[in-house]
Amino acid sequence: MSRYKVYEYVLGTLYVIDTQNKEHGTASLNMNTGLNELRDTKRITKATINKYRRDYEKNSFDTYVITSPMLASMSDDPSEREKHFQKSARKYIGSFDTYNDLQNEFKELYIKTKDVRKKYHFVNFGSSLLEIMQAIKEDKTYNNWNEKDWALYNILK
Repeated sequence: MSRYKVYEYVLGTLYVIDTQNKEHGTASLNMNTGLNELRDTKRITKATINKYRRDYEKNSFDTYVITSPMLASMSDDPSEREKHFQKSARKYIGSFDTYNDLQNEFKELYIKTKDVRKKYHFVNFGSSLLEIMQAIKEDKTYNNWNEKDWALYNILK
């Protein structure tokens, strides 16, 4: 089983769960280098999981409450784990054995997209990259994409 579970969070930020050390935190995408170091890590305890469970029960209608990735990765109940994995699947980026593997994955993406980044101005490249990665994963394209989105899509596809 891979150690790091990675989910899209907000505006070019990833939510990372370290299942081995039982920690979670965020990492942001940097315009030039890829993925920054993991920051604001917190321990995951039974109380943390119960808090996320209560938050989900109370706010399950609110799509901005990010409880499902935690419950999908750390719940003791296999049925709850599967249910939340399905709910969070759209935001799931992948699993990685080491944090260095995760950083290298994004470094490769940044090297691959260097010419597109040079040619077009992206207000928040990390968000655009994650949006296009999601579209490729779902095999979808959108009518509201502009030229730079299509260029990014074509280079990543």
